[in-house]
Amino acid sequence: MKKECLGIYIESNEIRVAHFKGKKQGNLKEAIQIDPPLTGLPPLEQLRRLLGTIQPSRKRRITIVIPRHHFFIREIPLESLSPSEAKASVKMSLSLHSHLPEDEIVYDIFCVVREEKTFAILIYIPKQKVQPIVDMFKETGHRKSLHAIVPPSVALDTATREIAPIKEPHLALFKDEKGYVLSLHGQESWEGAFRLNGEELDQEGLDRVLASLPKEWEARATRLYSPFPPEDVGGHSIELHPLMSKISEGNGEGLLDHFSFHALIGAITSCSFPPISVHGPRKRPIKINISPFHIGLLVTAVGMIWLSVPTYNKYVDIQKSLNTLREEVAAKKKALIPLREKGKRLEEIQKKISEIKGFTDEFPGILEVLDELARLTPDEAWIKTFNLTGHTIRLSAEGPSAVNIMSQWRTSKLFEEVRLVSPVTKSRQGNERFSVEIRLRVNKL
Repeated sequence: MKKECLGIYIESNEIRVAHFKGKKQGNLKEAIQIDPPLTGLPPLEQLRRLLGTIQPSRKRRITIVIPRHHFFIREIPLESLSPSEAKASVKMSLSLHSHLPEDEIVYDIFCVVREEKTFAILIYIPKQKVQPIVDMFKETGHRKSLHAIVPPSVALDTATREIAPIKEPHLALFKDEKGYVLSLHGQESWEGAFRLNGEELDQEGLDRVLASLPKEWEARATRLYSPFPPEDVGGHSIELHPLMSKISEGNGEGLLDHFSFHALIGAITSCSFPPISVHGPRKRPIKINISPFHIGLLVTAVGMIWLSVPTYNKYVDIQKSLNTLREEVAAKKKALIPLREKGKRLEEIQKKISEIKGFTDEFPGILEVLDELARLTPDEAWIKTFNLTGHTIRLSAEGPSAVNIMSQWRTSKLFEEVRLVSPVTKSRQGNERFSVEIRLRVNKL
């Protein structure tokens, strides 16, 4: 089945429609059809009725061509950047280059290199111009057939490179809804378009636009083409566009004019456009080709899967057993936790008992020490405070003579050392107050 392509040029008062069905390698006159202009209704209503008469099909591709004056083009010199860097830079600073907010436009950015200098070209259109068209395609079931929405100069550049290539950079002059447009076609891509003032072509307007071209274009001896070349304008030689030689004048005789030509170039182009592409080329439907090799491969795979089922079942059973064992081990570990805590507490108690036993074995008992102090202390003296820490006793006492009392204590076999730790003071009764530190003798029990 041959693929059908439609090009629709939307003017302010009418639309032009061109059909293409066939191969571009053959004679285009047998593959193109140009419909008479549709009038009497608003353009969008004409488009709705046209789409309503067509059965939606994945084999159909529709390109919308909109007059140049709806688009805005900005050329931004970014000489020191690479094309990819320049594109990213413009995209990040889009609000500086567009007079409309980013969410209110449909745009694209592509870069050209002239004499080793990079220039970014930003082309955009208000979303309110495009959205009604896209919504209409959705309502009529043709959304997947919508290929692109472009200005005529971009469609002309793409069609020329596909069907009638021109090797050198050149200019193209054509008539749009608001007058003539001069389009720039570089060696690798389209490089912009300029509108001429007024609806008629004159030397003054053409000279003014030619003088405003980028400097790189002024130095070129570029040729000027037109699909409908007018007579020489002020010495400017305008040649017939090579694309026109591919189109038969017999198709739609009397109907092929500038505006029908825009619809036609939209229909005969198949590659994706640089800017304002709505969603680009659609992916081809998936085709399944099954050969005997594929059937054999499928049977082999099914056989291998079938043979591996018992092994897989054994693996599942082993995994279940391992999981059960893991759960039992985890439960036993959980039950051992209280026992471990009790074991730790028992070890701590035993350690304390050992410390106490070691102390009692190493030093005299407390009762024995107190009895020894009571025996050696004179009746006229008394002990006011007593503190036993480890093998050291600290006490304070009061009596007639601190020296005599300490001498008595030094005679004890339980005491290794008796020394005064504070000055001796006198009470009102004439007794001496003093503090003493006594070190117990080891292993004397």
